[in-house]
Amino acid sequence: MKLSFENKNGKEIFNIHRWRIFNILSLDVVTGSIAGGIMATTILNVKPGFAWWIVLPLSVWIVYTLDHLIDGMRLKKNAHTVRHLFHFHYSKPILTAIILFTLTDLFFIVFFLDKSILFFGIYAGAITLIYLAIVYFSGKRKILLLQKELFVALIYTIGIWGGPVALRSYVLNSGEILLTSMFFLVVWIAILILSIYEVDSDRIDKHNTVAVNFGTKKTSFLIFFLSAILFLTGIIEIISTSNIRLAMAFKILLIMDMILLLILSFPEKLKRENIYRTLVEMVFWLPGLFFYL
Repeated sequence: MKLSFENKNGKEIFNIHRWRIFNILSLDVVTGSIAGGIMATTILNVKPGFAWWIVLPLSVWIVYTLDHLIDGMRLKKNAHTVRHLFHFHYSKPILTAIILFTLTDLFFIVFFLDKSILFFGIYAGAITLIYLAIVYFSGKRKILLLQKELFVALIYTIGIWGGPVALRSYVLNSGEILLTSMFFLVVWIAILILSIYEVDSDRIDKHNTVAVNFGTKKTSFLIFFLSAILFLTGIIEIISTSNIRLAMAFKILLIMDMILLLILSFPEKLKRENIYRTLVEMVFWLPGLFFYL
């Protein structure tokens, strides 16, 4: 599949493969959100209804795509990533898709979504919109407390686990709380790794990331620190829990973390064709193994 558009230097971008389009349009992220939803509903033993399985992927796609579209429209041809150039060049059809999917999302939310999830979603959606608005209006200014990796990890985790937790009336045992927290850590680690890989383009485009603000060495230290906490906590829980499903969930999170650390270890090889980003996103397909339980 061939696409052609120009960056600020007038250089045309050619030969974007289908798998790159899948990644650029955040469809791999959407797939990961469904897999995460399967883990969350299985572990918490809740049935959110068919509408939630439509609302979850649509909402994730809308939020991620809107974020990329805002960056693309802000940077225009000055963007240094294919993702942002793509969203700028195809801004009209993408915006049309966002509007249509948003209307579809609202239809299922209003008429079919469980009320407990609906009220939770209103609060979560408001927080997300506030975050996107602050990112947009802050422009090139760096806001230390508005680190992109942390907020995206929080929004992603809340989006997946929030509905099932609401169905449980926010009553979780210690193991379930710990698992949700560890899931957040894995997401945060993954986004930090992406920020290291993309530090050069992010610095040029003035994105407010940890790697840009503190450097790749300190970011790597933070990743290994979070991974150490994740690993030690996971091992302790696997040994101590009598819940087979919970133990499996902890094992999957540890495997995800180890794969992410491997991705961090081979930057030169994985930078080609942006393979690193696809691999990072595919890591979040692993919770989908709970579909077979």
